[in-house]
Amino acid sequence: TTYPRGCSLTALLPFTVLGDGNCCLHSVSMALWGIQDRVGTLRQALQMMLQRQDDLFRDCWQRQEREWDKEDAKAMGLKEPIERSKSEWDKEWEDLKHRASKDGAFLTQLHLFVLAHVICRP
Repeated sequence: TTYPRGCSLTALLPFTVLGDGNCCLHSVSMALWGIQDRVGTLRQALQMMLQRQDDLFRDCWQRQEREWDKEDAKAMGLKEPIERSKSEWDKEWEDLKHRASKDGAFLTQLHLFVLAHVICRP
């Protein structure tokens, strides 16, 4: 295989992180600093970013969820997606914010999107 001039590739190597429910955050920490985030620095930063930019991330999340709802409806042969009530949206959003703050809670695509903003990555 020939690569463009100036292009260098780095081998991807597997590594093991703690399986304590914070594995995604440990992995990011390992990639950034070479150590696992045992004190929850990235989770705290994730939670703070969600709190400070609540409206921005909620809008992005709702827009994406609506797109996925449309795709799901189409796959199920429905003409229109099932609409969620305001209370359902609110409850789900609060659950996502709670997960961001709870040590060991699994993270979703939204959390990874916010984490990318925390570490200033595209």
